[in-house]
Amino acid sequence: MKRTVRCLVLLALGAGAWACRGNPTSDLDRGTPTGLQADPSALFIDQGSSVGVIVEAKDALNQVVEMNSISATASAGVTVLRDSTYNRVYDANGNLVLPENPTRARFVVTAVSPVGTSITVNANGLSLTVPVRVIPVSLTAALSNTAPALGEDVTLTLPGQLEFDAAIVGDNTMWQGLVTFAGATDPLITDVQAQSVTFQVAPNTDAEAEAHHVVMPYATSAGELDLQTTEVVQSPVIAQMPVTVSNATPMGGEVVTITAGAGFSFDPAAEASVGPACPGSPPGCEPGMVDARAGNGSSISVAMPVNTTGGIFITGVVPSAAPTFVLDLPSSASVTVGPSPFVGTDAVATAPAITLPASGNTLVIYDGEPFLGAGRFGSLARFFRITVGAQTAFDMTQTWPVSVHADLGIYLRDGANATDVCVADGNGGQDGGPESASCDLAPGTYVVQSVTFDALVKLYRMEFVVQ
Repeated sequence: MKRTVRCLVLLALGAGAWACRGNPTSDLDRGTPTGLQADPSALFIDQGSSVGVIVEAKDALNQVVEMNSISATASAGVTVLRDSTYNRVYDANGNLVLPENPTRARFVVTAVSPVGTSITVNANGLSLTVPVRVIPVSLTAALSNTAPALGEDVTLTLPGQLEFDAAIVGDNTMWQGLVTFAGATDPLITDVQAQSVTFQVAPNTDAEAEAHHVVMPYATSAGELDLQTTEVVQSPVIAQMPVTVSNATPMGGEVVTITAGAGFSFDPAAEASVGPACPGSPPGCEPGMVDARAGNGSSISVAMPVNTTGGIFITGVVPSAAPTFVLDLPSSASVTVGPSPFVGTDAVATAPAITLPASGNTLVIYDGEPFLGAGRFGSLARFFRITVGAQTAFDMTQTWPVSVHADLGIYLRDGANATDVCVADGNGGQDGGPESASCDLAPGTYVVQSVTFDALVKLYRMEFVVQ
């Protein structure tokens, strides 16, 4: 009776309707909307897509009640409309219409721009804010120019609230690679801001731009994004490097000078390959070996791969109209390369002789017959002979073309091919070498064994520098 009296006293004071609401079956708590509830309660939407959200009004007992005066508004970056097809009923004329006082309503939210935003739903004099996170899937209308001239700046601007990783923005040593184009040389990036990057496009670009290290400050747990533009960038085409060659029909291993035509030069790391399927791998595209380079980039001298016919392909072309870019291009020249005039054999008995030059001179040999080494004593290794008449000191070096990733070595043995007297191996010969050693030979005849342990070789260089 004390509990009942206490409630009666409160009712007399005009406060009993709330003070006694602890009774879960109280009719005072039933039917009066106290809040709105959304399902889902937060939205993650891909940009350009739409998602539905269902809203209900609940009373203090968490029971669904009828709604009235239903509306919704959207903040920047999204739109919201009530779904006119959801939960319809028939009117007196047999038409499907929205009910006047539904227990639930559905709203369609469409993501327009990548932002962290919200929608607000109103009903029964109540409001509910539903958070919305828009996830970008591409970059629309992000480029200032899709057909730039060589050397012309292009700016890519991130839409909405997207930004580049602040660590990248603040460190210009990390800018390169922030924008790339599939199948093309990376652009030269000249400026990066929180929401934009400015760059110059390389020649021969015809692709969508891809922006890297993009973040959503409103959804940091998503990490970094790689986003492609919906626009294609097309830059001027440079299809070929004009060149002249000193000999279009050289022997295998013969050094040919390739001279750049007007408007072009060679990069200091330029290389040349020959074949009908360049760029590519042997046998359709065989690497040559650069023997010398002009200091001003006007020419390179290349030992030609044996028994190869086709166009000369250059990696390391510098166009004067866009000197910040290094391109890989076919040249205007073709060659027909014959066999090598100097060839090691696969047997000691038939090994050709190497005649060392006088003191202070260098002998360079390009051996041009393909062989596949089968280990240190493989029958497919290459053999030569050296005969010295007096004590002779020299350095020997063996090198493959830079595009051949081989493990290689040179072994000098006594005349019976029984004991090593000088070995160039294990000194960096993996992945293209070179392998080198310093030798000091007493008078006599020696066997030179050239070995590749794991790669087919069609051209390699041996150098002997006599002290």
